[in-house]
Amino acid sequence: SIVPIIADKKYHSVFNQRAFFSIREMLYVLATTVISIGIASLGEKYLGINDLSVIFITAVVFVASKTRMLAAVFSALLFFLAYNFFFISPQFTFQISAHQGVVTVVAFLGAALISSRLASRLKEQVTALKTANSYNSIMQDLGQKLSTAVDLTQVQEIAKNSLSKNLNAEVWIYFPETSQAKTALENISDKEKISADWTLKNHQPSGRFTQTLTENEWWFLPLLASKQCLGVVGLKFPNLQTILNTEQKQLA
Repeated sequence: SIVPIIADKKYHSVFNQRAFFSIREMLYVLATTVISIGIASLGEKYLGINDLSVIFITAVVFVASKTRMLAAVFSALLFFLAYNFFFISPQFTFQISAHQGVVTVVAFLGAALISSRLASRLKEQVTALKTANSYNSIMQDLGQKLSTAVDLTQVQEIAKNSLSKNLNAEVWIYFPETSQAKTALENISDKEKISADWTLKNHQPSGRFTQTLTENEWWFLPLLASKQCLGVVGLKFPNLQTILNTEQKQLA
């Protein structure tokens, strides 16, 4: 079979870069903090609830189910400070009175951190299952379409449609030993030809998202069969996309 080889270790750090906190995660944390303080205040004033820590722990689990582990831990610490500041005597300070008990407050922080970890792991598992199901569905669909192809032209057309649809990228395919090779080379610039030729000769990715010929807008991948490079696939992603996530890398 012919498969793109993209597993060179020197590229892994480029693919796996993630922002420390996304705007979405910060909004979740801040909004949930404000809402939790409001609910706890109403519960204490009108319902006479004494153990308000349950409200904040529930909020931690909610945040963890919607964000990554890092944001969940941050929310646990933030909720702990809010709980201490607004609801533990003496109020509006970060001191803890003797009758409240340091152990109780520390236990809340520990429970919040454990809850955030468990909820975050569950979310990761659910996400992984969804990704696996999506991957299997895409590959099954591709396999069925390829089984009906009768020549290389149809294979290329099926490949272009599948890559474009599932990766949201422009697709360029080059087989040097075919009659379409000259036409394919006419569709890219001289700078991109150099990158594609480097990938063909060195059997390694080049261009965007790599550390080789990085000024290109295209990401070039070698098509390898045994020890031979039969061709090159180029993928051009939207300019706003600065990195590839793990799912996109594996699917490509």
